[in-house]
Amino acid sequence: MEGRPCGIYQPRRWAVEALAGLGAKEVLLEYLSYDRPVTDEVARMGEEAVKNAAARALGQWPCEDVYRVLIGILRRRHLPGAVATLGELRYTKAIPYIVDALEDGVCRGAAEEALRKMGTSSIPELIRAVLNPTPNRDEESPSSLIRRISAARLLAGVGLSKEQWTEVTALINETSPEILVAACRMAKRAGDQESLQISADRLIKAIGRADWYTSEEIEDMLVEIHDVAGSLVESEIARRNLPSLCENGAFDPVLRALTRVRQRARGGS
Repeated sequence: MEGRPCGIYQPRRWAVEALAGLGAKEVLLEYLSYDRPVTDEVARMGEEAVKNAAARALGQWPCEDVYRVLIGILRRRHLPGAVATLGELRYTKAIPYIVDALEDGVCRGAAEEALRKMGTSSIPELIRAVLNPTPNRDEESPSSLIRRISAARLLAGVGLSKEQWTEVTALINETSPEILVAACRMAKRAGDQESLQISADRLIKAIGRADWYTSEEIEDMLVEIHDVAGSLVESEIARRNLPSLCENGAFDPVLRALTRVRQRARGGS
């Protein structure tokens, strides 16, 4: 463990596994507490793999010194192994740091899984995250938007009470198609018919700027809430079939998407 980090990291990872098997908690804590500078990119990636293994190995010791070291890591940087272990241990004091890790592409999967394991305890911090773009709403950074999309999806999955839904009702006015889909799911679960109507209209308008995956999610959502969205879908189909607009109708992705929604809602394939 005291050797120089390098791209061939497997021996150091095996050493971590051996130390964990021997119950050498203090050695692993000491190793994780110190971030040695690594200038070589390949060596840095190898060292990251060893750090992740050490952080995951600490999951067998649910105690305060382990929590302190893992949270100390997350204060400095996003480490998937630390996030995963804190989630596995359901250490709710780590939730703010795990929510912040949602903006990191490498750490996001571990952070989302950890927050799912936290259950409803994560709701207040997720609400804070989804409502607060950084640095501000007009100049939101890409990482902030990614964090808010993940937070919105997690909130839609965990389920909000009607009171909690009122805190995030403004999400139906977002421009992000991904957040709009999540907001619509929340509104449906809360039984908020007025917000559902608004959401359906905004989802239809968002199809044209959504990526293919989100476009499919929008279609699924419009089918699911067709009792509310049906008349809006029909109106938009009729509008796009007007002579002045239908010249390129065969190539209109929105028209094709809404036609599929209509067919599926009617029981077609």
